[in-house]
Amino acid sequence: MAVSGYSSDQARSAWETLEILPIVQHPLSDDLPRVVDIALGLKRESAYDAAYIALAQELGAVLWTLDRPLALNGQSAGLPVRLLD
Repeated sequence: MAVSGYSSDQARSAWETLEILPIVQHPLSDDLPRVVDIALGLKRESAYDAAYIALAQELGAVLWTLDRPLALNGQSAGLPVRLLD
């Protein structure tokens, strides 16, 4: 059986690899109006990008991205977003 184009063995191997990485999950608070405000302020109306920025704010961190428009819009709005060059 294939999972999104991967064989079961490939999917299992990928999952096992992910399990050994030191990944920490941080839930986003339930402050959805703030996420919407960030999205509208970015002029992208992307809740996906805005949720990452809101989480970075909650953690007191910077969101590093390869998305140049996101970085430029975020920086001009005073948000903790930087571009990886």
